[in-house]
Amino acid sequence: MEKLLPKTSSEFTSKEYWDCFFNRRESAFEWYGEYHQLSPIVFKYAKPSDRILVVGCGNSAMSYDLHQSGYKNVVSVDISDIVINQMKKKYPELDFRHMDATKLEFSDSEFNIVIDKGTIDSLLPNFSKKNITTVEKVLSEITRCLRHGGRFMCVTLLQNQVSQVLFGFFSQSVDDVTWVVRVHRCVEAEDTRHEFTLPVYVVVVTKMRRLPVGPYVFESMVNINAKSVRHSSVEALLADIKDQQSYAFLRNHLCHATLDKECRTELYSAESDKPKYELFIVDTPGADRQSGLKFACFIVPEGRESEWLFGTTEGRKLSAKQCRASRVVFVHLSRSFTYNSIEEIKDELSAPIRQLTPKSYKQGSLIPFLSAGKAANNRTLIEKNYSPISGDFVIEDVKVGNEIYRRLIFLDRPSVIQTEMRVYKTRVDYTYLSSEYYKFMVAALGFFGNQAGSALLLGLGGGMLASYTAKYAKWKVQAVELDQAVIDVAKKHFGLVENVETECGDALDFVRTSKEKFDIIWLDIDSKDVSHALTCPPEAFLQEEFLKNVERLLRTKGVFVLNLACRDENKCKDVYKTVADNFRNLKMVDVPTDTNQVIYASNSNSLECNVKEIRSLLKRFNKDNDVEDFEKMLQNIEL
Repeated sequence: MEKLLPKTSSEFTSKEYWDCFFNRRESAFEWYGEYHQLSPIVFKYAKPSDRILVVGCGNSAMSYDLHQSGYKNVVSVDISDIVINQMKKKYPELDFRHMDATKLEFSDSEFNIVIDKGTIDSLLPNFSKKNITTVEKVLSEITRCLRHGGRFMCVTLLQNQVSQVLFGFFSQSVDDVTWVVRVHRCVEAEDTRHEFTLPVYVVVVTKMRRLPVGPYVFESMVNINAKSVRHSSVEALLADIKDQQSYAFLRNHLCHATLDKECRTELYSAESDKPKYELFIVDTPGADRQSGLKFACFIVPEGRESEWLFGTTEGRKLSAKQCRASRVVFVHLSRSFTYNSIEEIKDELSAPIRQLTPKSYKQGSLIPFLSAGKAANNRTLIEKNYSPISGDFVIEDVKVGNEIYRRLIFLDRPSVIQTEMRVYKTRVDYTYLSSEYYKFMVAALGFFGNQAGSALLLGLGGGMLASYTAKYAKWKVQAVELDQAVIDVAKKHFGLVENVETECGDALDFVRTSKEKFDIIWLDIDSKDVSHALTCPPEAFLQEEFLKNVERLLRTKGVFVLNLACRDENKCKDVYKTVADNFRNLKMVDVPTDTNQVIYASNSNSLECNVKEIRSLLKRFNKDNDVEDFEKMLQNIEL
């Protein structure tokens, strides 16, 4: 089973987290593991006949352990004469010398192997100029004493200042030398007996005669048996290391804290630069009162990660409570990978998921894996394409229970389903209105009794609203969509009804230049900037010029219908006032189970809905479309 590589928030590499780590540890050498944990890497690169130098040996048993492993030609140096005298008495058969690592008393190219366990780290606790100069002198002396083909093995935690100086040194061009820098993650040395563990690295630098690749090569290996990965730059290597350290800090945070907001992290396959699993960790204190369940992992079925229940923070919070566990990790499966079975997923996730358990979780207990039906092989890719306007997008069929749903998803917002229609074999089901707010957009037809009229739809999407209105209400529908690729998708994959007229263009331009009159104008265009509280419509569609043009295009009793999605109550009130400045009559519906509101505005229509007629239209073909409480929900807007 391949090892998964984590990536998480950079907030977990702050100075405070590092300080907390060092304050908790008692002995410096315990950070770096024991010889038996490091020895597989030593054996990989050092031969028994090699002449070996141990720099900054201290009172570590490293030199003795090397000797016992068959390395008889080992010299160990330290700046402390007290330590050296102690070690000579303890191991009289070994070669210990009192020496300053910035002034090594050895000839050039004398050693095959130079080993440092924590010395560089101890010399460089911060970015002070004095410390950097000292470390660069040590590295210069080490590389001077190293033969061509020889290796410097540095056991380190690769704190930021250490990695910057160490890799910066070996990025410099030296005549006739190529430095091959390979960073090993030594998982065995990460002592799991301690609650706070950081990744331990062995940086192996090979001194080569100049290679065609240039003055340096940077590689990494996640474990001793893994294939080495070559990095395009020092920055790329540093980013990977920072991800691993961030994940370690995250694990510690999760062990000791109850989360007040969800945490997100990703797990990568070593073979791909795309995340294989996206994880959301949600705490719901007290949810385990009845079940006693402290921890659970919920594998979201393939294709359902965009649904509100699993694709939003609010939805996951609700789902976590329903799981009756005090912590739930929700797992999203990537559409870039194929998952053969739920058992394969569980096998691969067991180890990394176990690292995210709370302190109250009894280690060694089985992790409950939950899901909502079949987790794998639910998604069929219909088309993957690119639009210059909308970017990459996919159309996929997703099986949920016994039903199949066709979805259009833009990959810059993968948690949002742009369009969804139910599919029977190869035929789309026009009666199915996937979004709750669609029902209330259609309900505007009730302001006109049973009389068919003409409607303008600004923002076609997959065409569900347009097709439903044209097919069942027999209204004439004109749709305006900015993206031709979306129009093509609506026709090709979502069965856009043929008598719906489409125009590719800017909706603002269309309402400014059009001469045609409409009974209803629907505005259903979202903003591409999801950082704002107002996500639908974009601000440009709330300007007076646009609203005046809408008013001009409406017939005498025409109605303007606006889909409003906004997370800020004060901003919602601003929108109400803006619309009210241009229309005398305003009503709205708070869409249940959604963040949307639907606003109805008119100057001449009293907005008294023929509820009986519209309910009949909505449920005639699909009883799930009924809006039985519409009359109660339709309310005046209070400004």
